Amino acid sequence: MPSRREAARRYLALIRAVARARRAPFDPFKLTWILTERCSLRCATCHLWAGEPRGGPTLETVRAVLSHNQHLTWLNLSGGDLVERPDAPALLAAVAEALPDLALLDFPTAGQDTAATLAALRPLLDSEVPRIVVTVSLDGPDRKWFERECSEREIVWPQIYDGDGWETELARKFYISGIPTPVLLDREGRVAAMHEDARGEKLVEKIGELVGSSRAAAQ
Repeated sequence: MPSRREAARRYLALIRAVARARRAPFDPFKLTWILTERCSLRCATCHLWAGEPRGGPTLETVRAVLSHNQHLTWLNLSGGDLVERPDAPALLAAVAEALPDLALLDFPTAGQDTAATLAALRPLLDSEVPRIVVTVSLDGPDRKWFERECSEREIVWPQIYDGDGWETELARKFYISGIPTPVLLDREGRVAAMHEDARGEKLVEKIGELVGSSRAAAQ
């Protein structure tokens, strides 16, 4: 993870980019990019599985696009399930290396392959990107499918499945009513903002507040 100074520099770059975008609509600061349509699940809310999924751009194409857009400060990688790409760790490493001002990187996963998710995240944890957000889906198949997938994928570490979906205890506790639900944590791991307060300009403003309070505490 980056130093506090580097994190603050990148957050400031994001705040400035938002301010510029408000004055000049053609100065983008965020890119939402669908990098794959692959997903092992058959969720009722998504029909990507109904057709032949496309694998998405090659790693070389991703590198080329990023090299021409080094000004980006916020990157949302979507799908499909990004971690089902065999080259997901290399892809995320390339993202971290290519964007010197990247302050926020987020991507969703269905959460059925913890090993693949952790492998994809590992290059990011050693990077200079200060804020990495991974959203995990609550929608999914029944318990029999879940147990079969764990067996076939040889997932032997603990898995949590309560079968309640949207009515699970944590979903109700944190008022999760849609996917994705953004949650912003401060440096101590406390919830700083959720839902609409953790989206768009409100998210940028909240990050600015947190960076400001961190600076004050360091002085």
